Amino acid sequence: MTSTSPVDTPRHTRYGGAMDNEMTVAEAAHDLGVSQRSVRRWLSDGTLPYVKVVGRVRIQRGDLDALKQRVDGKGGTR
Repeated sequence: MTSTSPVDTPRHTRYGGAMDNEMTVAEAAHDLGVSQRSVRRWLSDGTLPYVKVVGRVRIQRGDLDALKQRVDGKGGTR
């Protein structure tokens, strides 16, 4: 019988599960081509919705895509 030690098991995976729909602030900033500070400002002013998972901010992929469409359509977020 083969067992997998906790050291060998990743804490989370970015592929093939619920995590596919969630992004960190850093990932969202990279995807949008903006700074993390900009993303955090949008989170705090309500421009970009978020959820907290175990105390950490996560951005849903659909919310990020919706923001991209608004930005593309108006040329800005404000």
